[in-house]
Amino acid sequence: MNLLRASFLFLLISLSLLSPAVLAEEYKNPLDPPARSDDPAWAEALSFWDQRADVDNAKKALNIFITLAAGHPDQVEPELWLCRVYYYLGLEEGRHRRPALLADSVAHGKKALALRPGNFYALYWTVGAYYHFDNLKEIPPEVKELAAKLPRGQREIAVPAGNPEWKKALALWDARADREKAWQAAEFFWKLTKDNPQSLEARLWLTRVYYWLGRTGKTPEERKKIYYQGYKYGLEAVKLSPRNPAANYWTMCHLARYGELGSFMKKASLALDIINLIHLVDLEDPIYFFSGIPSVLIWSLADTHELTRKLVPTILGIPADMRQTLRMAFILEPNYFDVRVGFVKWYISIKDYQNAREEINYIIKTPARSLPGYEAENILSQDIARDLLEQIKDK
Repeated sequence: MNLLRASFLFLLISLSLLSPAVLAEEYKNPLDPPARSDDPAWAEALSFWDQRADVDNAKKALNIFITLAAGHPDQVEPELWLCRVYYYLGLEEGRHRRPALLADSVAHGKKALALRPGNFYALYWTVGAYYHFDNLKEIPPEVKELAAKLPRGQREIAVPAGNPEWKKALALWDARADREKAWQAAEFFWKLTKDNPQSLEARLWLTRVYYWLGRTGKTPEERKKIYYQGYKYGLEAVKLSPRNPAANYWTMCHLARYGELGSFMKKASLALDIINLIHLVDLEDPIYFFSGIPSVLIWSLADTHELTRKLVPTILGIPADMRQTLRMAFILEPNYFDVRVGFVKWYISIKDYQNAREEINYIIKTPARSLPGYEAENILSQDIARDLLEQIKDK
């Protein structure tokens, strides 16, 4: 019966690959490298890049950047863009071409770093490419060195300056350890969405606050209700900016947690949407929110058939052994405990109880305040870790 269920999920996932979402939005990603203006070819390349939802346009942009790099070997910008575009194509072109394209991304990232040591864009997209390398038994020392040079801390969702209502909402959010304050923050953000119907930021924050409320819900039914409402708010954000990583990430989080609380058939029915949302985050911001995608995905996969646990990451371009991906996340931020709880869940799913206990001990013994600004999330993760330790005490 389990194999039948896994086969059914495989069919759903296969269908998702045959009918990907077509997104026409010209998304301006702040993580895209800077461009030059001293050659008209740049404007042409960037015009194609803006329409990269059609992969052929990304390939046209790539060819122009190749020509620019060949003609200007002393300029860092073409190398940065080659690193970025090869990464994008590595995720879009299918698994058979992924290793070569990601290797090209890394090669051009290294060229950019040779021209401009410490360049943020070169570091970011090179580390992003390594994130998707498969079968790394150990994370190479050079990757650790590159990741260590990236800025610590999470890039938060932007907020408008000088608005007193925003200031009140964010003050309540900062006090979210008190759940009543979190509800009040949600009410403020909801009002901001009504007062500013085109405000992407208000919808992103409302979606995020609802995710916290779902995580701290008292019963499965309460959590499911909150996650579903948060998912609907997330869809409003996605509608405003279909390729926005934060919009797709928080929407995916709600949907994955909602599915986690449902039956197998519910999880299977949501697989296509979750995969598409993850893929869009990955294309535009592969290490968004402390590389939180693997931990959320693990919560959804940990209780499924072994075939499913291997299949879904493979399709997404994440190493099939998700422990590798989680180790990469630890390099980027070792003290966001939710990712470590995901690691514990994965260990338990493969019956590796010794390593599960070691991770649990790290989570419990490390102070929650070790990651400033996320003490509330870390305390929640510590409580979950203690529950997991209790579950495996006789194993």
